[in-house]
Amino acid sequence: MASVLLEEMMSCEQCGHDTLYRKNAKKMSWILHIILSVVTMGGWLVIWGILFLWHIINKTGTALTNSWTCSACGNKKLIAL
Repeated sequence: MASVLLEEMMSCEQCGHDTLYRKNAKKMSWILHIILSVVTMGGWLVIWGILFLWHIINKTGTALTNSWTCSACGNKKLIAL
């Protein structure tokens, strides 16, 4: 999975105004997995399924450490989806 830096303008309770918040995220390469599934005649689907489940299970555990961070003061904000 590739790491991606997400940025979004949000209101900071500590600064008292709108600032740029940043968050590290991971992005799955769907094209790569589809190509590998075709080349291996479906064999890669098993591995892809295991990786997908592993990502879902670990995502809830790392949600607190992967929160949005204010670029001005460093205040962390957790946004539940």
